[in-house]
Amino acid sequence: MVLKEPAPPAAPARPGLKIAIGLLVAFAALRVGGLDLLFDPIGWWLCLLGVGDLKPGSKAGWLALGMAVLSVVALFEGDAAQGTSYSAFWLGYAAGALVTLWAVVDVAIRYIRPSGDHYDVTLLDALRWAVVGAGAVALLAESGYAWLGEVAVIAMYCALALLVVILWRLRA
Repeated sequence: MVLKEPAPPAAPARPGLKIAIGLLVAFAALRVGGLDLLFDPIGWWLCLLGVGDLKPGSKAGWLALGMAVLSVVALFEGDAAQGTSYSAFWLGYAAGALVTLWAVVDVAIRYIRPSGDHYDVTLLDALRWAVVGAGAVALLAESGYAWLGEVAVIAMYCALALLVVILWRLRA
């Protein structure tokens, strides 16, 4: 008779992976028939879980929780406000998303900095600046205070894609 050992428990998902998937779900839109299949509250919840693994009780976790709640409210706001100009709610929501992204990536940077991986720390910091800077210009353009809004949006999403890839491959 051969005794088999029980299977080892599954390793928990890496916090960097949770944050990467969370940011991807929160910022990307996959629309089918006007319905966004990427549910933003789940993305912010994943960011909250990833931040909770790295630094429990941090401000970034509270910001992610707040954005999860706001994104549920945004579901009921609907697309009525999206037209030629955003309403104050959508501008606040977008600004909150950028602030939360900054704080969440900051927690990841502070977590990996002691390991001596200066390349990833510098890259994450530069990409964080690029996403938030281009996103701020896009918000100003949407409000009528700047030009080249489409260019800023494209730059923001390109930097966000790189940021997600870097967070995805982190061993954090």
